Amino acid sequence: MNRSSKGKVVATARSFCRYEGLHKRLITDAGYELLLHARPTPMGPDELSELAADADALILGLDICDASVFARAPRLKVVARQGVGVDAVDLAAAARHGVVVTNTPGANTIGVAELVFGLILSLSRRLTEANAEVKSGGWPHLMGWELHGRTLGLIGLGQIGRAVASRAIAFGMNVQAYDPFISEHAAIRLVTLDALLETSNIISLHAPLTAANHHLLDSSAFDKMLPGTVVINTARGGLIDESALARALEDGRLAGAACDAFENEPPAGAPFLSLPNFIATPHLGAATLESALRMAEAASRNALKVLAGEEGANVVALRTGGS
Repeated sequence: MNRSSKGKVVATARSFCRYEGLHKRLITDAGYELLLHARPTPMGPDELSELAADADALILGLDICDASVFARAPRLKVVARQGVGVDAVDLAAAARHGVVVTNTPGANTIGVAELVFGLILSLSRRLTEANAEVKSGGWPHLMGWELHGRTLGLIGLGQIGRAVASRAIAFGMNVQAYDPFISEHAAIRLVTLDALLETSNIISLHAPLTAANHHLLDSSAFDKMLPGTVVINTARGGLIDESALARALEDGRLAGAACDAFENEPPAGAPFLSLPNFIATPHLGAATLESALRMAEAASRNALKVLAGEEGANVVALRTGGS
């Protein structure tokens, strides 16, 4: 560590490391040494432990930060998650070691909401199939369907869910939502999970991953859906039983599905990857320059506030609402 610095901030979030901007200057102007260690895929705890050993703060993407990381990082005061979900961070272990965990809600809302609609439109108009056919010399007549008048069911009605809802309303869609932590909403009809599954043409997931909702969409859930339903997951892979999803796509219970998040990333060898009615994207919901810079700046400000003992950082409790 540089002797003249207050301490060391280690960043592994890919977009934080890749782009220049205010987020980096905030750290260095505050007198901290900033070390950048992005990897092509999220780090496991062993690699992260080595980087965290003498760090005062970590700025993380989707890296796995479990109890072993905290045990080997005696100087660590804050883990600033760049993004909303904190399921990759052991919050209980952080608390035991006196480490504050923060996140950046709202910073990636627009990017994820726009991706959701890109995926919905790609499935409804069969754009990936059409693209592949034309590039291979074909000129197919692929019949799609319109969004106007269809019912969108949102599982989770946090900031991203609400942003998706506003865009759906602009398309003339009917919107309903299930969120056990919201009792009423002025513009969106709240329903039970079963009612949502049974009456939605498109189902989009916007909930955090918890032990209670792991594999929320399983074979039983797919059986309840309307014929021809489309499922979108830009939240967390563990919300869907991927084997059940593959079967539902193969036997025609679902018209299509698109996932930006998977239980294992990358999802090499997953059975649905070869299906024409499935779209896979590499966890790029927040991968817009605007979202990346908003998240990076928010993560830097959170880390610095905690290090300075100031109020105002977005400290994560055991959050149970939608995202």
